[in-house]
Amino acid sequence: MPSFAQTLLHTERLLLRPLREDDAGALFATFADPRVTRYLSRPAWASITVAHERIARDIAAMSAGDYVCFGMERRSDGQLLGECTLFNWNQQCRRAEVGYTMAFEAWSQGYGSNGLATSDGWPRIQTLSCIPNCERWF
Repeated sequence: MPSFAQTLLHTERLLLRPLREDDAGALFATFADPRVTRYLSRPAWASITVAHERIARDIAAMSAGDYVCFGMERRSDGQLLGECTLFNWNQQCRRAEVGYTMAFEAWSQGYGSNGLATSDGWPRIQTLSCIPNCERWF
């Protein structure tokens, strides 16, 4: 997979971009919220150190082309709302899976579908849904 370290994707309301070290506070606030992590396979973060480690890992992985993880930034005010990751990339089939996590305050505002709208021209993207959380999407 090519490097995505400099990739920027724009939608009407979002900028999808590589995470930066100064995103640690907002990312920690999102992943420390038990409402957000309720359906994740890992517990809520207890320390901002985890955010710093995650960002460093994502920056290195995106530079190496291992996977893609974008920060989801609201264009109107520059606030980081969450992250969006493409994984299980299959170049032969032009297919990837996507997962995203957003701050609770950003739920039910259409940001997830807005972010996925950037996939035009990208490989086929498959989404997996956590059914108990679906009532928040509509």
